[in-house]
Order: sequence, then structure tokens, then C-alpha cells
Amino acid sequence: MTTAEKHEFPMARTCPFAPPPAYEEIREEEPVSRVRLPDGGWAWVVSRHEDVRTVLNDRRFSADRQHPDFPQLVKGEAASRRPDEERLLIAMDAPEHGPARKAVLGEFTVRRLEALRPRIQEIVDGQIDALLAGPNPGDLVEALSLPVPSLVICEMLGVPYADHEFFQEHTVKVVKQSTPPEERWAAMGAIQGYMADLVAEKEKNPPDDLLGRQIVKLRADGTYRRTALAGMGVLLLVAGHETTANMISLSTMAFLRNPEQLAMIKADPGNTLNAVEEMLRYFTIIDVATARLCVEDIEVGGQLIRAGEGALALG
Repeated sequence: MTTAEKHEFPMARTCPFAPPPAYEEIREEEPVSRVRLPDGGWAWVVSRHEDVRTVLNDRRFSADRQHPDFPQLVKGEAASRRPDEERLLIAMDAPEHGPARKAVLGEFTVRRLEALRPRIQEIVDGQIDALLAGPNPGDLVEALSLPVPSLVICEMLGVPYADHEFFQEHTVKVVKQSTPPEERWAAMGAIQGYMADLVAEKEKNPPDDLLGRQIVKLRADGTYRRTALAGMGVLLLVAGHETTANMISLSTMAFLRNPEQLAMIKADPGNTLNAVEEMLRYFTIIDVATARLCVEDIEVGGQLIRAGEGALALG
């Protein structure tokens, strides 16, 4: 057994606000490392940028989480899956993935997002003003990190913000790896039921929001399915607020602990976009979403990964 094979995944974090120290170790010493998963199986951790791109872009790797050999990062996860589970966009392969992605791609063009900028700025400014006017010290998570992405994604989707406590309560269970599988799927079922009911209501008179526009577009194409659109809505709702809220909080913590980096951004705000990209890479908060199953032998970073073996692409 090699040194790398002694690693277990997910790897332990010595600090909850920083990546596991082992990430740097394997990136330097053995960038494609074999690790043991919670269910006792094995997979390959891919840690360098070029190799990560290969895993995520090459069709010899599958995102199909319903495949029996797909690497499971939570013990008992596979056994708890429902056979009638709606396949989400992040779990699709070509050719199914292309049309599903294209259907919603128009909602995230540069032009449409630029049109949203004034409203997003208004939301951010309002929450910061409220934070500064409130108790000192304030709660960054409650006052800014959660409300901002929640308000934005709710407005985009056409989800009533009054229901945000419901979906926040359940999405935390969905994304938290320590949540028991049965509890995770119950939480996901609750969100899916909520979204299906919301989509059904919008079908009567589709409004000018993301879900409403998708109803009109897909009906015109003859490809409309309520369950599929509800699944897309769930994916955007979960990905659109929980991960963003975590990144706002973690990034704030990182810059407070590294004031020289914060000073660089203050001196040149043009560095902000690069800083955002670096924060996403550094904290690697979506290890689960980037798991793949090798479906055809391929060499990655000098290491042969065989069909049937799992690959975990680190950010």
C-alpha cells in the first residue's frame, strides 16, 4: 500500500475554515492519489488543475450518480436512493446533458446577468446597511451571507422569499455530508415537492421569471415536463444560495486573517474577480459535485484509471 492509499476521503480538516492539509500534500507528492471511501471502496483523487479539467470534460468520465459503481462519499448513500429519482443536470452525461443545459443557458448570459446587477447591488447595499445599523458585533451569516443569495435566487426563479426558512432548513441537510442518507433524501423530497407545487401553480399563467419563461419555452418546443423543470428549479435553488452563502462567509474570514491580501484588493478593485476565483479554488466546498465514474480506461496525470473506478476532482 502506498502512502497515498492511507488517505481516507473525505479528508480531515484541521481547521473548519481551510482545506484539509492533505490536499497540498497529495498535490505536491502524488497528484493522482488512491483513497478509501466511506463505504470501503476505492477511488482516485485528482488534484492538479489540468488533470481536473480532463476528469470534468472528458466523456470517458460519467456524472451518472445512479450508476451502481458511482463513487459514494456518504456511507449508505446508494442504498437510500429512490429508483424513480429525477436525474438532475449535474448527474447527466451526453447526449442528455446538452439539451438540458441549453434549455436554461439563456437565463445566465452575460447580458441577462448584467441586467440583474442593479437589483443585486440594491440587495447587497440594503443588507450591509442593515448590518451596520444593527447590534455590534453583528452576525455576518444571518445579516448578509444567507439573505443576499437567497433573495437573489428567489427573485430569479420566482420563489416566494417568505418561504426561505423552509428551503434553507432542508438544503442544509441536503448538502451536509454528515446528514444520514435517509434524512438527506427526505429533505430533498420535501424541496422537490415544494418546487413541483410551485411549478404547477405557475403553469396556469406563466410569469416573467426563470421558471415561468422555461414553461413557455419548453411548451413551445414540445419538451415540457413538470418534474424535469421542478428538478432544475431544485438544483438552482440549492446551488444558488447554500454554496454562495458559505463562500461569502468563508471568504470574509480568509481576508480578515490575511489583511495583506485584502489590502491588495482595496488598492486595486480590479483584482476582485481573480480573488473570487481563488477563494472558490481554495475552499473546495463542492467535492461531492465533482465526483465522476470512469467508463473507459484513460491515463490522467501519468496514472491509468480503469473503467469502473471512481475519480474525485478537487477544486
